[in-house]
Amino acid sequence: MARSSFYWRSRAKDQTPLRRRLRELAAARPRFGYPRLHVLLRREGWRVNITRVYRLYELEGLGVERRKRKKRGSVLRVVPEAPTAPNQRWSMDLVQDSLWSV
Repeated sequence: MARSSFYWRSRAKDQTPLRRRLRELAAARPRFGYPRLHVLLRREGWRVNITRVYRLYELEGLGVERRKRKKRGSVLRVVPEAPTAPNQRWSMDLVQDSLWSV
């Protein structure tokens, strides 16, 4: 193993203040996703890229849950009466695409 990789230290800045503020904004506005929170951070003066906001948003587990669709009530279907004699009910077979005699 190379010494340069063994002694490597990250030079990334500490993101805890940004993560804390992102959590606060998400708690105050639970329906906002990361793009709208990015706009709020930019308005407050944070110089942060939207990809960084997305990465921190995912790390914090702040994803907005999708809204459930409302169930519609089922409509009672009217069952037709059973035919009592011949030729009371006619039907067409739309699947057959050719004449019988041809």
